[in-house]
Amino acid sequence: MHLVRAHLGTCRFEVSAAEKRLLLEVINLYPLVPIVHHRFTHTVTGKDGQQLLEETLTEHRASQRKHVNSLLRAKSRFRKTRNGWRFSLKPPQMDWLLQVLNDVRVGSWLALGSPNSPREMLQALNPKSARTFRAMEASGYFQMALIQAMDGKKSG
Repeated sequence: MHLVRAHLGTCRFEVSAAEKRLLLEVINLYPLVPIVHHRFTHTVTGKDGQQLLEETLTEHRASQRKHVNSLLRAKSRFRKTRNGWRFSLKPPQMDWLLQVLNDVRVGSWLALGSPNSPREMLQALNPKSARTFRAMEASGYFQMALIQAMDGKKSG
């Protein structure tokens, strides 16, 4: 995924056919961070606060999931080119996509047992976890391309 052009706040990206499939595959995994991973920290309301947080997150995720489907599934979103596919995103869409990708990356990391070193990562990697590892790394790849574009740098 690379930035083709940034003009008036809109960034145009180009992806290969394989990258497009991978991007959509990763985004389709959203949400991955378990709701129970989020903790209500105020002790004043205790259990009621945690329940309210979980209900609110569930509603928010459902809304975000609809947004995922409508934004990236729009027939006009991706345009075929000689080298692959082009698509454009405005800054709010890029921020939102970064959040979705981050959820997939963190959720994958949690599913792998939260490894903190390359050695722990290799220990977590096996045929069953390979897909999760792929999702974590791919979401990081797409996040970096978006961040570089936000910084005005061409990515490759």
